[in-house]
Amino acid sequence: MIAFLGRFKPVIFMMRLTIIGFGNQAQAWAQNLKDSGFPVRIALRKDSASIKKAKDLDLPVVEIGSSAFFEDQYFALLTPDLSHQDFLNSIFKGKNSDSQINLGLFQWKEY
Repeated sequence: MIAFLGRFKPVIFMMRLTIIGFGNQAQAWAQNLKDSGFPVRIALRKDSASIKKAKDLDLPVVEIGSSAFFEDQYFALLTPDLSHQDFLNSIFKGKNSDSQINLGLFQWKEY
């Protein structure tokens, strides 16, 4: 494992991270990353009640499945565990991308 000290950031976080969902864990991730200077945005359903909450915290919001949603390469799926497989199959299946999706602490999956 390599640790980066000082002003250097790991390569993965030089690119914007899209956090899918906005529960307690996602809010903590988003605020910590934003406060540390990393580019982050929140992906939510069009009708999500959390859109206002994310915007009130000055976090950019994108609609899940929109063309803007697929602009990023790195995603953190912070939704209930039981929803992960259905979400991945319905949103990312058949997409031609080199996306990296974080399914939990240090669990990255290519899609």
